[in-house]
This record gives sequence, C-alpha cells and structure tokens, in this order.
Amino acid sequence: TKPLAILGEHMELNAEATLGDIRIQVTDCRWSASSDRHKPIEGYTFEDFIPIRNADSVRFPLRWKNRRNLGELVNTCVRFNVQFRNARIYSFRGKYHFVDAQDERLTRDGMPIDTALFNM
Repeated sequence: TKPLAILGEHMELNAEATLGDIRIQVTDCRWSASSDRHKPIEGYTFEDFIPIRNADSVRFPLRWKNRRNLGELVNTCVRFNVQFRNARIYSFRGKYHFVDAQDERLTRDGMPIDTALFNM
C-alpha cells in the first residue's frame, strides 16, 4: 500500500477468498537500499499472519499469531504488503491516515503524528 499511519489498534479487510487465501505483512516506511525493499516488522510478517481462507466477509479482522492487534504500531508509518491467490480485495477498514510529507518528517524525527490536525 501507500505509506499510512496507523491510528487505531484494529484493522479489517473487506475481501472474498472463497476459493483462495490472503496473507498480509506490515513493513516500515523506510526504504532499505541494501535489500531493495521495505523491511518487514517482526511479528507482522506473512509467516506470522493468520491467513484468510475459503471465506467471504466485509470485516475480516487482521490477525497475526503473536499479535492480537496493531496496537504496537499506533502513530507509526507503515505499509501493508498483500499476497493473495484466487481472491478479491475490496478495502481496508480501520483508523488510518495516508502519510504526507509533514507526517513523514515527524515520524522520521521520532515524533508522533498529530491527529488533531485531521478534524477539519
């Protein structure tokens, strides 16, 4: 996905995988020139994700084996990598904000994203 700031602990997926499966990995927003990709966040890898299989729902909760939710990632900049086979993905549902240049500067300096600016 595009870089986004996680603002809430829970994220859901609207998808149809009645004959397939879906896996999601969370990566940081920083580009690693040495590996030519974004680095997966420990505990939120494809291998840790509890796959969505043989199902259809507008509200699949995103869950990883040793992580109950995205609470550790609130107010951080991340990307979702999605692997899917014989499935359709319609949308993500949850509290998030697509990151702009100001947000990127704040997170790079270790500061939280100021969500008060979103209430216009």
